[in-house]
Amino acid sequence: MAAEVSEKYLVVGLGMSGISSARVLRSQGFEVICVEGQSKDEYLKHSPYAADVEALQERGVIFHFSVDGERVAPLLGGVRTAILSPGVSLSSAIVSAIRARGIALKSELELGLEFAGSDYLLVTGSNGKSTTVSLLASILNEGSLNAFLCGNVGRPVVCSIESAKESRAEVLVVEASSYQLETSLDIAPKIAIFMNLTENHLERHGNMERYFEAKLNAFKNQTESDFVILNSDDPWANKVARHSVAKPLFFGESVASTTPNGATLRPERGSIELRFGSKQLEIDIDGLKLFGWHNAYNIAAAGLAALAYGVAPEVIQRAVAEFKPLRHRLEICSSSTFPGITVNDSKATTVAAACSGLKATLQRFPDHKIIPMLGGLAKAGSWTPLMEMLRGAGDQVEKCICFGEDARIIANSAKELGIEILLIEGGLSEALSRARELCSERTVLLFSPGCASFDEFRNFEERGDAFCSLVSPCN
Repeated sequence: MAAEVSEKYLVVGLGMSGISSARVLRSQGFEVICVEGQSKDEYLKHSPYAADVEALQERGVIFHFSVDGERVAPLLGGVRTAILSPGVSLSSAIVSAIRARGIALKSELELGLEFAGSDYLLVTGSNGKSTTVSLLASILNEGSLNAFLCGNVGRPVVCSIESAKESRAEVLVVEASSYQLETSLDIAPKIAIFMNLTENHLERHGNMERYFEAKLNAFKNQTESDFVILNSDDPWANKVARHSVAKPLFFGESVASTTPNGATLRPERGSIELRFGSKQLEIDIDGLKLFGWHNAYNIAAAGLAALAYGVAPEVIQRAVAEFKPLRHRLEICSSSTFPGITVNDSKATTVAAACSGLKATLQRFPDHKIIPMLGGLAKAGSWTPLMEMLRGAGDQVEKCICFGEDARIIANSAKELGIEILLIEGGLSEALSRARELCSERTVLLFSPGCASFDEFRNFEERGDAFCSLVSPCN
């Protein structure tokens, strides 16, 4: 039933999720006011959603541009809830002005889940989310459960409602970031997966505790009939368990094989043992298209969630065997101009992710020399774990190439531990020109930057595409 027009919403930020939020709210009969920090001329000139603004205006949506901080105050009369796009920080001046007037905040993620009206399974954490959520959706679809993948992995939930309904999706499989979760106060997934927590987004959240608090919103409202799936090898997992009444299921190397419901990772056997009730399954990691022991955790989490949701073991086995790595995640690029092997791991935007990429590459190519490429816009946190891993690899690691805006920060961390570096003052193109000189038939050029991409690119996908194009311009 459509809402009364007297109910008024404010949408803050006019990217994909903001535009979609406005469209969904207006279709339900709400009065909608949208605000955007850019000037109208700049937005209409550069935004891909300029035509959507015009169409929504014709449907009665009101737009205001060049709005930030207290400038929003005159627009808040009668507003009950503000929908925040993920890029809008809770510490921003505009959010402070909204909060000062007692207006509730809600994320586009929560708004989308409210209107979708489907069961949803949710994956969050620092690393491995996209692979896990994509694999889980593949397993469910292999089991004929008609799952719809959305959230931070691709299209926001609020943008996917119509498509999910058209495809008659039975369940949404959602990747959720801390930016989305910090204002998702009332969500309650049937199954919620916590992958891990490592230093990330501290420039937004300030410290690890606040980062963790944002993640906790995924679990706080679960009921005793729901499941929370936790990484037993991560020190934050038990803290999550204390904040959810859902049934806990654990995956990891520290999970005993005698645990009736759980997933045990067995590095000495290269396998994962999955158990849930009478259903059991052992997955051999060797030979899978997903390589790297960090992916064993992703497989264990997705497989355990699928078992708990009712999928048969043989379906999980089949789906895991066929699943290919996502783009920009330890993706081996065929190269017509670089000797040896080139690996695109552009998704590694943190030190922890770069550590996982390096470890997986060292294990996968023990007879090759590894040339790591690190650089971009460094996030808050220490480079020491990665540098210690590089030093521990000894002769298997060639020079470490440092490039991009924060190349000197990375290079200084490397020098402190005696790691030989090649410092490139320029960006990716120049770094690759110099890297080619170091490569041979027995080297692996590992592009696992450990940094954000925004010094040179719009996102890690664009950065990864540029890497692949530069190493193989004829493809």
